Amino acid sequence: MDNNYIAQLLDRYFDCTATASEERMLRAYFSGNDVPAELARYKALFDVQEEAAKETVSADFADRVLKKAGISPVVEARPRTFSLRIALRPLYNAVAAIAIVMLVGHLAQISFGTSADQNGAMEVAATEQIDSTGTTTLDHIKAVGDGQKTATLGDSLNAPVPERAATEKRP
Repeated sequence: MDNNYIAQLLDRYFDCTATASEERMLRAYFSGNDVPAELARYKALFDVQEEAAKETVSADFADRVLKKAGISPVVEARPRTFSLRIALRPLYNAVAAIAIVMLVGHLAQISFGTSADQNGAMEVAATEQIDSTGTTTLDHIKAVGDGQKTATLGDSLNAPVPERAATEKRP
């Protein structure tokens, strides 16, 4: 190769206008042993670049750099699994809170006797009307529950039940 052409390529290389193919030609030229004395000072530059290109970093290089910098190594994130039970947990908590509040309210009504109990007692008193025979309506209802077929206002619960007539024919 012509030394003048190599000198022109070196000028373009240092001006940062050389193409990639021209840089490859310079590296190939200076990697050989027949470099003239006036261009020998550039041989060391291209030899160092060639050696640096051959060097590789170890697999744990990034971890060692991060450790020296005081940064924890990157931890790979695992994808979260979706569970309907976990997604509905706030709803379960809300339902439990409502149930507790309602239970406490019900227990307070029972222990302190609210107006609902008084209204219920008034309704029972209204149904216990005394009929013309002197017995209450609830007594008639109890009598029906004890086996009497019907209870009317004219019935007397204490009266003996008439026996069947002896004249009735039995089948």
